[in-house]
Amino acid sequence: MAFFDDIKYQWQHGTAAMKLIIVNVAIYLAQSLGLLVAYGFHQKEAYLDFLVNWFWANSNISTLATRPWTLVSYMFMH
Repeated sequence: MAFFDDIKYQWQHGTAAMKLIIVNVAIYLAQSLGLLVAYGFHQKEAYLDFLVNWFWANSNISTLATRPWTLVSYMFMH
């Protein structure tokens, strides 16, 4: 458990850059786990379409207006 204790300590006492790194790694692992599950159910394309539609920023202003969170979430998409 020392690894998770180190992460918890860094989250509580680390710099903003360290917190962004932790969030970025956590989101990357969640995306990878989702992709692994999608492969298992033969739904890779549906999963990738979901990620693109709901978390990547869109250049179409009307779509961007209905999904404002994409202005932040696109930074964490790999």
